[in-house]
Amino acid sequence: MEKELGQPLLDRSGRTVTPTEVGEAVLPYARAALAAAEGVRRTVEEYTGLLRGRVTIGLVSGAADEELDMAGLLADFHDAHPGVDIALTEDTSERMPAALARGELDIAVIGLTGGPRGPASLTTW
Repeated sequence: MEKELGQPLLDRSGRTVTPTEVGEAVLPYARAALAAAEGVRRTVEEYTGLLRGRVTIGLVSGAADEELDMAGLLADFHDAHPGVDIALTEDTSERMPAALARGELDIAVIGLTGGPRGPASLTTW
């Protein structure tokens, strides 16, 4: 930075390194630049780490029963990721896999016939 600005920012002549007068004057700007770079890094991490964004969940009617505490699951997820918006939609088990494939849903909770819980069971994709 000294080379680019054409001014020494640090005095290295003694046993310790100290800021020059110019260095003292630009120090607040250097700190602000570092803070801005840190803000950019944090923002990118929020998006890539699912700390911010939106998740769309498709449910079949009756999916939230005593065996699948959907309200509790969503509350726990929201507590862990408060910056993530949760959108719920209700549809049929037959249409939700296509909605997943089109990217309209991130998660689908659907009913399957002949599953382990008897005539119909719930499965999440």
